[in-house]
Amino acid sequence: MASTLVPALVLGAMLVAAVPVQGQTAGAVVKPMTSAEKRDDFLDNKLAPRVAQDFAGALASVDQFLDANPNLDNWDKVRLVSRAGYLLYFSTPEAKRTTVAAASLQFLDDKIQTIKTRDSGDPGWESWEIRELLDNKVKILLAEKRAPEAVKVLEQWQTLPPSFDSAMGDSFRWGENWRAAQNQQGQPGQAVSGLIKALADGLLRRPTFAQGFTTNIVADLLAQGKTQEALSWAKLEFLLCPFNEEAIRDATRDVTRSLSAGELSLAKVNLFAAAQTDAGAPNPLDKVKLPHFDTTAIRAQLADPNDKSPFEVRLIALLSVGDYRSAMLLAKSQLIGDVTNQDTALQVARVFKAKDGNLVRANQFLAYYQLGQGDNPIPAFLKETETATAAAG
Repeated sequence: MASTLVPALVLGAMLVAAVPVQGQTAGAVVKPMTSAEKRDDFLDNKLAPRVAQDFAGALASVDQFLDANPNLDNWDKVRLVSRAGYLLYFSTPEAKRTTVAAASLQFLDDKIQTIKTRDSGDPGWESWEIRELLDNKVKILLAEKRAPEAVKVLEQWQTLPPSFDSAMGDSFRWGENWRAAQNQQGQPGQAVSGLIKALADGLLRRPTFAQGFTTNIVADLLAQGKTQEALSWAKLEFLLCPFNEEAIRDATRDVTRSLSAGELSLAKVNLFAAAQTDAGAPNPLDKVKLPHFDTTAIRAQLADPNDKSPFEVRLIALLSVGDYRSAMLLAKSQLIGDVTNQDTALQVARVFKAKDGNLVRANQFLAYYQLGQGDNPIPAFLKETETATAAAG
């Protein structure tokens, strides 16, 4: 029975070109290390091994390395400093970490202060730099069981100007840290509300991380015994998740956990599984309301005639507000522009899944697209959503 919980996807025809393994050629010229390679070599092979034996020397070596390598890319400098603060603490043997926590935190604070007093002319870049350092500062504070201080740092994080990475990537890190801090303080309700806020903030630009949010929201709500709320978020996760086996498997797991948690029964789980391959079968998700979260910013961005969001971002924004017709028109237009783009074909399938709550028409479309089997279900989808839109209007 367990094998039926994740219906098979029509993905077998998608071909991945083999990449030959490149071996070293005798006598090949050794290329100089790139900026990123220099950074990683210092962090992994020099700093981290030295921390346990000579903390003070390891600490001093960071600035010494930066002084000796003035041509590192700015990106790599920031990553190096941020990661160094993390390694100074976490590469120290666990029994001794508390003794180096103050110095590790001071290292990060000093670097943050340097950024604040420097006028680079690019507030967005500076904001991103500070967030990188605050992320590891919070991790150290949480490892030291200093959650109230971590919360204050996270509140400071929220006051920073927008950065170029202030969408989902940044929101995800903030949300995960907020969740850990609130759970450490014994306030799981605050943890979930922070994740929901971060999800709403982050959906606007980088939806790649959205499933990580919904998975954690579902887990936290189930742990609190809030099974109906968990099911609402699990439904949203299933509708919005990418159309690939791993994402659908994870979303199905959250749906089935939520369906069975309240009643300790597999009856609804089996109904949900059957509905994935039979559109006429009753689907228990049909009666589940989607969760309420603030979509004001999403709707404003969709209404902006000058919005230049990437294709997937706009697609997920449309799906998150239930505009399935516009989402399908967008995905269809994108696929027409490059009919060989299999990733875009999977986005079309994603729209079907979001609208239907099952995989039936999504798989029918992929069978048509890949193998020429059956009819194209897009025209019927557009006709029914046009009718629904007219009725709603």
